[in-house]
Amino acid sequence: MENIVRKLDQVIKFASDAHEGQKRKYTGEDYMFHPIAVASLVRELFPYRFELALAAILHDVLEDTKVTHEEMRTFLFKILSVEEAKIVFGLVVELTDVFTKEAFPEFNRKIRKALEAERLSFASLDARFIKLMDMRDNLKSIAKYDPKFAKVFLTEKDYVMKKMNF
Repeated sequence: MENIVRKLDQVIKFASDAHEGQKRKYTGEDYMFHPIAVASLVRELFPYRFELALAAILHDVLEDTKVTHEEMRTFLFKILSVEEAKIVFGLVVELTDVFTKEAFPEFNRKIRKALEAERLSFASLDARFIKLMDMRDNLKSIAKYDPKFAKVFLTEKDYVMKKMNF
């Protein structure tokens, strides 16, 4: 158990350092409240799937920070077993948006989200489950602080959930 707690602490520190200075859009809280909340939701349903919680903590690092795939891979292989590192890294890559505004500026939001939903339809069940918990946590603040956008968000996420077979 002590080894698991140590690994968890190291992953939280890595993600916290990566997200340093980032705040949640609606609440102004430190960004890390979100990945930790997602990991908590994952742990409630899968308490023995330690790798899922680690991936949940890291799920936005590649997408929203300057951390590269190589930096994350190197970090994970230093602190986890080879098998654990493969699982966690694979999940984080699956969870990282490909169809971003920066990568595809020629596409509007609706097209990018549809392409992302299609991509997620081929993700592993574990990645899709973490994505579901991510959407659930994001919805709380969006519904509370931006009800107008919440309608758009819910429509997008309903489509994503259908594509992911949820």
